[in-house]
Amino acid sequence: MLKFLFDTIFMVKVAYNDAPQPWQLGFQDGGSPSIEGIVELHDQVMFYLVIILLGVGWMLGSTIRKFNSNHNQIVHKYHNHGTLIELIWTITPALVLIAIAFPSFKLLYLLDEVIDPVITVKAIGNQWFWTYEYSDYVNDTGETIEFDSYMIPDTDLEPGQLRLLEVDNRVILPVDTHIRFIVTARDVIHSFAVPSLGLKLDALPGRLNQTSAIINREGVFYGMCSELCGVLHYGMPIVIQSVSLESYLLWLSSQNSPPHSPLFLRASYAKQLLTFPTSRRYHTSTPTPSLSRAELSAKVVTPEQHEVIVGSLLADMSAIKPAGPKRNTRLTIGQSKLNLDYLLSLSTLLTTLIRQQTLTPDNKLDRNTGIQYYGYKLCTMSLPCLNIYREWFYPQGIKIVPTDIADHLTPLGLAHWYMQDGSKTTDNGVIFATHCFSEAEILLLIQTLFTKFGLNCTQQKGGADNQKAIYVRRASIPTFIELVSPHIHSSMLYKLPTK
Repeated sequence: MLKFLFDTIFMVKVAYNDAPQPWQLGFQDGGSPSIEGIVELHDQVMFYLVIILLGVGWMLGSTIRKFNSNHNQIVHKYHNHGTLIELIWTITPALVLIAIAFPSFKLLYLLDEVIDPVITVKAIGNQWFWTYEYSDYVNDTGETIEFDSYMIPDTDLEPGQLRLLEVDNRVILPVDTHIRFIVTARDVIHSFAVPSLGLKLDALPGRLNQTSAIINREGVFYGMCSELCGVLHYGMPIVIQSVSLESYLLWLSSQNSPPHSPLFLRASYAKQLLTFPTSRRYHTSTPTPSLSRAELSAKVVTPEQHEVIVGSLLADMSAIKPAGPKRNTRLTIGQSKLNLDYLLSLSTLLTTLIRQQTLTPDNKLDRNTGIQYYGYKLCTMSLPCLNIYREWFYPQGIKIVPTDIADHLTPLGLAHWYMQDGSKTTDNGVIFATHCFSEAEILLLIQTLFTKFGLNCTQQKGGADNQKAIYVRRASIPTFIELVSPHIHSSMLYKLPTK
């Protein structure tokens, strides 16, 4: 109990604290030299303040106790000056102010110093989301990487994610790299604040504010808009994920697929990246240009994409509709680092629905086991044509199996369902994880697999959590392989059982 109280009060933790904690005292753990300098200055000033508080408090208490009508009835109408005491209370505060001022001026100078940046990120505040631009990467037509970042609603949060702090698109940046942040706004005054990195910049319409930062460790840093900007002010979180330079290059290489024009690195960054061995370089590609509302509304889902989306929504894909009026739906799916090739192939299939930030690192810490999982996430644009999937699979905000799933599930969709949520059993059978669905929905899926594909299935429970799953009987394995094998990605062939 004492250890728990000590850890709670003094924030003694094994893991870094990069997000607000309940009943937190003190600062979040610093992720940049700026915030480390601020915390050090704060601690130094607090040392002087505590001594002054104790000294003044003792003096005040002694005066009240000794010099009152009960102890001394004589009133000193005229009190002579005390040269020594006056020198002490004049010189001592001056020395204290000097001791505080010099470190303050030094830190202020260092924070205000703008070092030639390697990367420039522009953050644009909107009601009520952030838009980010990476101006160091341009193609032959001058287009840059640009994407919107919305808060994930409570109904779409995954286990372990933080309420009111998670976003669908994170800002990905490399560690140990000089970064310049430029902040502005399109409508009203916002404020870009990330406490763990020591960032706090006002976003003013028609004005650019800038600061420099260097992130000295990998991690996920959470921030918020810290200026009241309207009714959904709370819905503007900021998430910056710092990764290794190699992971950053891999993220750049997955921005989109051909036939889009290649991205050209600006000279300052290219010079640094080209020092890497050839085997570790990655070629980048550009996102499609920013689209108007009319162009976004004209987007349609092709029949092949529809089949893939239906199968994926039965598995790991989510249909997310950001909070706020007149928002459209976007699709997201995460996979482990081992399935990166499959996720890249999925982004190719959905390429017309993707504008920017195709893949982002999606690393998660299991708070129950303490195991760190590494993966990537694919996001589409927010499009009107995707709203039907949200209404279809999330009528009450929770994923369900639509009653007419048999009319839409095809062998292609079945293959993607299996690649994401299926596995081969020890007895050469096939099993689909369905723990997020109800008993009635699982029975509906079993009936669909039998009536439409002739697959004889049963419901099973297993694992440490006794999770529900659909088991395809061995007698139906040849039929199953014949259905899905033409659509299985080469990196997923290991999942197929033998006939």
